Amino acid sequence: MDPLDIALAAILAGLSFLLLLQMLIAYSRVRNSKLILLATGFALFFVEGLLVLIAQTGAVSLPAFAMSTEVLFLNLLVLVFLYAGTVKG
Repeated sequence: MDPLDIALAAILAGLSFLLLLQMLIAYSRVRNSKLILLATGFALFFVEGLLVLIAQTGAVSLPAFAMSTEVLFLNLLVLVFLYAGTVKG
């Protein structure tokens, strides 16, 4: 239960939730089916973030979702680049 791991997991879940909301709003405006696929991917990322957060806090025993700090940081880096790409584009 390293505080850095918990913070990274919370940021992972939060950013993926923001991207999910952004894709749903974009879909409601343009009705492009590709945006639903993107929203589904971000929804899965959000679920992963929540499961990792729960595993890192130790609230429920989920050893399969307890990630190392390096993997959490890599997932967070992927989300930051995806977020920058969707906000910029």
